[in-house]
Amino acid sequence: MMDEFNIIKRKKKKNAFASTALLASIGIAVLAILLIVLVMGRNRTTKTSTVQTFSGNGSDTTCTNASKEEKFTNNLRTIKDAAISYFTVDRMPKNVGDSIKLTLKEMQNKKLVLDIYDSTGKKCSTENSYVEVTKEEDEYVMRLHLSCDDMEDYIVIHIGCYDFCDGKICEDKVRYEYEYKKEVSCTMSDWSTWSEWKTKREATNSNKKEETKTETTTKEVVETKDATKHVSCPDGYKRDGDKCKKTTVKTIDATIKYDCPYGYEKEGNKCKKTVSYPEVIDATVTYICPTGWDRNGTKCTREVPSTIDATVEYTCPSGWDRNGSVCSRNVTNTMDATVDYICPSGWDRNGSVCSRNVTDTMDATANYSCPSGWDRSGKICSKTTTVSINATPENRTKQVSYTCYKQECTTKPVFSCNASGCGTTEVTSCENVKKTCYRTESYTEYTCPDGYKKDGTKCNKPKTDTIDATVNYTCPSGWNRNGKICTKVTPETQPATANYNCPTGWDRNGKICTKVTPETQPATANYNCPTEYIKLGTICTKVTIESQPATVDYICPTGYTREGTKCKRTVSYPDIIDTIITYVCPSGYTKNGTECLIKIVDENDGNITYSCPNGYTLSGKKCNRTVIKDVKVTYYRYATRTCDGGEVLIEWSTDNHDESLLNEGYKLTGNKRAINEESGK
Repeated sequence: MMDEFNIIKRKKKKNAFASTALLASIGIAVLAILLIVLVMGRNRTTKTSTVQTFSGNGSDTTCTNASKEEKFTNNLRTIKDAAISYFTVDRMPKNVGDSIKLTLKEMQNKKLVLDIYDSTGKKCSTENSYVEVTKEEDEYVMRLHLSCDDMEDYIVIHIGCYDFCDGKICEDKVRYEYEYKKEVSCTMSDWSTWSEWKTKREATNSNKKEETKTETTTKEVVETKDATKHVSCPDGYKRDGDKCKKTTVKTIDATIKYDCPYGYEKEGNKCKKTVSYPEVIDATVTYICPTGWDRNGTKCTREVPSTIDATVEYTCPSGWDRNGSVCSRNVTNTMDATVDYICPSGWDRNGSVCSRNVTDTMDATANYSCPSGWDRSGKICSKTTTVSINATPENRTKQVSYTCYKQECTTKPVFSCNASGCGTTEVTSCENVKKTCYRTESYTEYTCPDGYKKDGTKCNKPKTDTIDATVNYTCPSGWNRNGKICTKVTPETQPATANYNCPTGWDRNGKICTKVTPETQPATANYNCPTEYIKLGTICTKVTIESQPATVDYICPTGYTREGTKCKRTVSYPDIIDTIITYVCPSGYTKNGTECLIKIVDENDGNITYSCPNGYTLSGKKCNRTVIKDVKVTYYRYATRTCDGGEVLIEWSTDNHDESLLNEGYKLTGNKRAINEESGK
């Protein structure tokens, strides 16, 4: 029963079958007796039935091997059919190595399957039973795992999308054969003669070689450039890119909204809140000084002697630099550096001068000339003649409009009175009404073929003949010509490089060597005191009056609380104000007093036209013209050789790593072909 699946891998069994021969014999005997009884008791009705025999009691029952295997297989088939119907192409994993897992519980929630029961009538695990699909290089692998009390196992199905699937995922019943190839060595023939020159290039390999040549020729080339775009808009519209826009303003009345400020509550058309405000008065001020200080109004003062060190100023003689209390200067000794003249590689030295001969080259001047009557364009001579043929006459008719007049009369009753009485009479009035009339006129139109320009009854077309211009190369005076190259040899000189060297310990400055030696002496110390200080040796002293504000003590009356220099208490009263009237506009509108304004933009496509410069022809949005240009054409030709006496051996194997073929020198080609497992093809 399990052979219909690709692979069945046993993982574990929760309840093993009886392993002893005695239990097996008893089970077979009981089964045989039950079969005989059932057949004899139902001799009048033929019916196929499944007989299960259980041993043990309670919930620990074990079915026979055949029944348990069959039940498990049917359950797997149910899950497999549901999984294959669910895993369509868009639900499969996208990247190689990715997996998608679906538990039995999730399948039941999606209404793919109902409860799955084992052979003992117990439900199989909905968490440990699952379907998992993994994407591999050229196929998908589906793992079906079923976990029940009486048995737990899994199968692996190779799935893919094939022609017989009708665009859906289905079970893979196809195996592959892999192609192996071995080349038997051969003797290479000589290269063949070259083929004819052609402009089409072909692929080459070790047995086919290529030779090329490039020639310059003239060719009619169509030059294309973007046409100039013109956008025009109707009256009242403004251009915005390729669109025409017109803005109008729509006005509506704003909505009146009554609000109260923050903290107020609306009562009728008023806003009200209870306000507590602070009542503040000045506290009584008393000034106090610390012990040892004298009070002078709001200030406290005392005498304080203070001393500071006198400022030391160091001075140095002229030409010396001061560094703290030390004066220093640098004494520089000089001497001439030793000169060594050196020339670059390829130059000859003559004293302090380097010289060499330099050959200058330049392209010779190419003078192109054309025969009389021909026009030159670069290296090409061209002459344009006119080809003329008779235009084709065609008899045609056209409708011509002209102005005509038609008499139209109207009759209407007119009421009038005379001596005989009053009455209504019919009065007819006529007038000539201006109309447009048409008549048919015949005319002859002359037409020309494509490429010709009409000139009366003639059709003309320019014809341009071209030849290569004659080339004459010349060189300037004093230069020698060698084909297309002009050469001239001139002597070139430059001063030799002068290397100036100084003894160790000396620094070079151009052609002079210098060495600096330091010289120091103590700086002169002058002690200075600031203004109002008296100098006593190196100390400066003076007496100052120190002053500070007296301590302020603030006193408040009963019922007040002191805050800084103020006394404060809280008094409450009702604050009533008018509601705030605001005007509100809908979203997108702008408020203007009691009105709401919105700009309405009317947009339509502008009238777009295109134009081209002189000499170009308009084609849609492009301007084209035909010009004659020099183009380089590459030609190719090929020679081949063959492998004589060799052969290529092909073998197919269902193993993509067939050791026997690999050892014989075969190699995998990467090709494979499918074979049907049922038919073997």
